[in-house]
Amino acid sequence: MLSRLVPSDYRESVVGDARQEFRRILEADGLWAARRWYGRQITSSLLPAIGHGLGTLARRITKSLRGMGGKGMWTKELRVALRVLLKQPGFTAGVCLMVALGVGATTALFGVFQTVFLQPLPIPDSHEIVFVMQSGGFGCCGPSSGPDYLDGVERQRSFEGMAILSPRTANLASDGAVERVFGTLISSNGFDLVGIPPQLGRTLEPEDGNGAHVVVLNHGFWQSNFGGDPEVIGTSLRIDDQPWTIVGVMPEGFDIPSPWNLGRHHQFYQPFPMETLRQGNRGSRSYPVFARLSPAADVAAAQADMDRVMRELAQEYPETNAERGVRVFDAHKYLYGDFGEQFGLILGAAIVVLLVACGNIAALQLARAAGRGSELSVRSAIGAPRGAIIRLLFTESAVLALAGGALGILVALAGMQAFGTIIPPNVPRISGLALDGLALVVALGASAGAALAFGMLPAVVSARTNLALGVREGGQGTGAPARERLRDAFIVGQIALGLVLANGAALLVKSYMTLTGQEYGFEAEGVLTVGLSAAGDRYEDAAAREAFYQQVVDRVESVPGVEATGMITRLPLYGGSNGNVWIEGTPP
Repeated sequence: MLSRLVPSDYRESVVGDARQEFRRILEADGLWAARRWYGRQITSSLLPAIGHGLGTLARRITKSLRGMGGKGMWTKELRVALRVLLKQPGFTAGVCLMVALGVGATTALFGVFQTVFLQPLPIPDSHEIVFVMQSGGFGCCGPSSGPDYLDGVERQRSFEGMAILSPRTANLASDGAVERVFGTLISSNGFDLVGIPPQLGRTLEPEDGNGAHVVVLNHGFWQSNFGGDPEVIGTSLRIDDQPWTIVGVMPEGFDIPSPWNLGRHHQFYQPFPMETLRQGNRGSRSYPVFARLSPAADVAAAQADMDRVMRELAQEYPETNAERGVRVFDAHKYLYGDFGEQFGLILGAAIVVLLVACGNIAALQLARAAGRGSELSVRSAIGAPRGAIIRLLFTESAVLALAGGALGILVALAGMQAFGTIIPPNVPRISGLALDGLALVVALGASAGAALAFGMLPAVVSARTNLALGVREGGQGTGAPARERLRDAFIVGQIALGLVLANGAALLVKSYMTLTGQEYGFEAEGVLTVGLSAAGDRYEDAAAREAFYQQVVDRVESVPGVEATGMITRLPLYGGSNGNVWIEGTPP
């Protein structure tokens, strides 16, 4: 084996030295030590040998292609290739379809992967944005409490600043109608940490946290509810039955990063009341926290710093913080890491599908070349050099690959539209799917790679056969052994890759069936849900809120077809964690 890996120029000396060293280790340390040494030599020689082999193949191909002629010759070969392919419409259409499906699937999945997972957060220096999550009690990782956040702000040494959020739904009254909107409370420094100025007006200021009724609008909400009116600054919105003055509008694409509510864009931003944070229950943790790293800190340094802060709080407040920890996460990795790993596997499967298609086409090309033995032999007999025959066969493959790639772009466009409808809306940035320039470059690269994969090697093998013998034998059986060995290799590769895909698909289906067959402890069929919020001056006391909800229940129960109604603060499997629960009579 080692003799085949070593270039022939110095094979004898290298192999001889290796034999001597093997015998020495065998005598000194035994058989297993000698075999381990031998294995390391094989491993270290493998990559250089592959590089040497590819270089030799490239030199041979270059030598064969010399003297092929200039631009005019390539144009002539292109016309010949088109004429030959048009005479075989079934073969041409089949190959183009296989390339289109392989390139289209790969491009569409890459487009989704690139849009959702590879693009950085739309924030200046987004690599500095981190989430500060608490751990312990309910596991990892969760929100913070107001008092813990304020203590962290005062004691930390690794951040330019820390901001706290409280995503919320609210009732928006407009023109006599009420709609549910989604926004967030945010500490006044949150916009400064993100570092994006408003398109209109201003953002929040420190004094706004003292109870000011001001609101900053998201760009999309401003467009849909106010038609993009630039005079909106200073006007009022009625949110939860209270007036709020609009002081700013953020630019298109802006959103505050939040570890929850993926796929939902905040429609408005209100100042977080500082009094709520100061008087909050330290043990009730409901608020996500994000921060921007200082120039001298990284995630590891921030983690060590916040560990120190949490140890201090555990000593000062043992009842609520004794078993609490903290985790600092890079925001992009936290938001998209799980999705990215899962989708990366799907993208890898699409690439394997493209490889299987290339192997299938290469086998077809070899079989087709065997049937063209007479034609290729005649071309050789009348003076066509081997390079010209390689050029003709490769040109045909290139035409097929480019035509299939063009169709693949259409398949990718349709695929991305389909992905936009079937991928769950909580996948971040799924609404921004588009086939951009990078995805088109991937499509072009996949097409070129497909042409090389299923075109070059069959062309070289076919051109290296004994074409003169083919003339004497009437084109029968020319160079069969070389072609058959290569065709067998492609078939074996296809079977291997196909088995990998089949096993992966079977496991995926099994996992899906297992998940869908889980018992959740409740029957969801025929159950309808609706979100309600009793807010504003009319529902300040608990009695008023209880009367409102009871009235809703009574009216819904009177609707024909309704069998039962109920109220719940949070739907099953909805997620979220606001505090700890202890079973009565057991130690916490």
